[in-house]
Amino acid sequence: MADKVGIIGIGVMGSAYAHHLIEAGFEVIGYEPDYGRAGVFADLGGTQAGSAAEVVMTCPISIISVPSIAALEAIAADIATNAAAADGALVMETGTLPIAAKEAARDTMAKVGVTLLDCPVSGTGSQAQSGDLGVFTSGDEAACKKLDPVVSAISRTHRYVGPFGHGSRMKYVANTLVSIHIAAAAEALHLAEKSGLDLKLTHDVISDHAPAATSAMFKIRGALMANDTFSPPQGSFDIWTKDTGIISAHAKSVGADMPVYSSTIPRFEAARDKYPTLDYGSVFKIYGE
Repeated sequence: MADKVGIIGIGVMGSAYAHHLIEAGFEVIGYEPDYGRAGVFADLGGTQAGSAAEVVMTCPISIISVPSIAALEAIAADIATNAAAADGALVMETGTLPIAAKEAARDTMAKVGVTLLDCPVSGTGSQAQSGDLGVFTSGDEAACKKLDPVVSAISRTHRYVGPFGHGSRMKYVANTLVSIHIAAAAEALHLAEKSGLDLKLTHDVISDHAPAATSAMFKIRGALMANDTFSPPQGSFDIWTKDTGIISAHAKSVGADMPVYSSTIPRFEAARDKYPTLDYGSVFKIYGE
């Protein structure tokens, strides 16, 4: 077990990782420029570093959890410029971002001997809090194997899926299904509502007594739909918009035909425009409007 683990980006996901790692006995060193989030991190028992470079110089394994290409670029540049003493450090990039952006960050960090691995996570914020995540590790296989104690602490399951970038490719497949399953849950519950069925009863019955019909998203987002509780959001429309753009561009680049996925996008966009601060399961509200 690595004694110290770094976390760069201590938002919803990063703070959940920190909690599980601290519970597992790791010393967690984190960097988060937002003072409010840094305060939460300290309350969890983590130690705040002054920069991303300081994190990777202190910790043999670090996790990056940031929402944008710009944030990843800034982190990579800081490490390449200021972390010359971090030779041999491993860094997990866990976000949903374009593969080209991760490759560029990998090449930048390699200049100082830091190995970036593409390791997206699959799951919601609430699943991160409970440790019910899947992690797709990709890159150098021996390096990914060294991540096992850390990944096991923050997730329910993990799998090595191949060369660098295959983790992201697998995540695109997973997120395609997430959107389809949420839209399917919304449509099915819309039918239930129009049929005069109680939505909470329908959700309970389908979740617990229809194993061939239910899905994780029906259980999780269907509960929000049945109870009309979309705030605070478990997943924001900003994240959905980012991920959809990445997936659509990737599908186009590889020539994948995606008619079912593509058909969900206009309804999610309508929900985003009308309910921008709610969880994107609020696509349910668009049905029948």
